[in-house]
Amino acid sequence: MKKQDQLFDENQLKVKELNEINFELFHDLQKYVFQHQKDIVKSNIILSAILDQMNQSQKPIVISKGMKNYVSQIEKSINMKEQLQMIKKQSIDKFTISGLWQTMCSYIVLLFIKELITGHYLIHFSIDMLVSIVAFYIALHNIMNEYKLIQRFQMTKKPIIMIACTLIVALFVAVIGAKSPFDVSFVILVIGYIVSKKMFENEFNI
Repeated sequence: MKKQDQLFDENQLKVKELNEINFELFHDLQKYVFQHQKDIVKSNIILSAILDQMNQSQKPIVISKGMKNYVSQIEKSINMKEQLQMIKKQSIDKFTISGLWQTMCSYIVLLFIKELITGHYLIHFSIDMLVSIVAFYIALHNIMNEYKLIQRFQMTKKPIIMIACTLIVALFVAVIGAKSPFDVSFVILVIGYIVSKKMFENEFNI
């Protein structure tokens, strides 16, 4: 992961609020923190606290005793364990919500594929196609959200590989069993969602 990509989105928004003087100073502090704190999550927690202090005062921050001392004081003022738990909970919640949207919308796309094979449409071809296109976009968007969360915490690709495999298997089953009265593709998608979510949660406990 490149250095410029290590700053979390919420911190990037805070950077945009800085005045010109603090903006230049922050980039020096950001470089220092990333060099001395290898844990990307802890680095961003420290940088978030620095940004909050800079944006609250909107005055040039004076570092009289050196950068090392300033960052050390900021770090001591943070309840790191509490912050880490909060980020963990927020990230799992985001992954859960994205997974639910991705599962539901993927199933809508699979239903349309089955309709194409059987020639029977729920409402009308054009309307069903439009709904499936929107569903495909939402599913893809949420898969990207899941991937970004995995990238953010530098996790293994196991959860996203599980999602990809689930979609492939569900598509295969939907096509093969298109004319069958029994549809297990949704069950496959749900199982894949549960397993990928569990994998994501387990990565935090390693």
